[in-house]
Amino acid sequence: MATFYRLAAPILVAAIVLTMPRAVSAASPPQDVTLTISGQILEPAPCTISGTGENGSISVDFGNEVMTTRIDGLQYRQSAQYDISCSGMWSKALMLRIVGTAAGFGSGYLQSSVADLALVITEGATPVPINSMLNFTYPGAPALFVTPVARPGATLKGQPFTATAIMQVFYQ
Repeated sequence: MATFYRLAAPILVAAIVLTMPRAVSAASPPQDVTLTISGQILEPAPCTISGTGENGSISVDFGNEVMTTRIDGLQYRQSAQYDISCSGMWSKALMLRIVGTAAGFGSGYLQSSVADLALVITEGATPVPINSMLNFTYPGAPALFVTPVARPGATLKGQPFTATAIMQVFYQ
């Protein structure tokens, strides 16, 4: 009788392995579903951005009056003067993006040529983080302001500074 029990276990395991493929192959075939993809290819908004600076650049000049001890993100706020003119548009719903290098501090500040100095760009009082989109309706254009801000705890030295960004307009 001991021989009978020894043979029963291998036969039972073999029976389970042989029946598993039949259970898998008995499943129903996958169902076909149609995937529809649609969209619209847009051309860039037919707009021109121009400023009052050299060659139509947008220039914000803080002059020689900025005191290192008074840079707090509120003092020295300057308007960024520019115009947007568009023609042949299919929509007046536009987006503005200011592309630049974000500072290593703050929330979306534009890095300047001085390590611990950045510029905060606002529409009115609302911050406009660098590389984000700002919706507007043409012919209106966002009123942008630029304010210097220092890294918290930093001690700035008196020196010239610059910052550069690119302004772009897109359809919403």
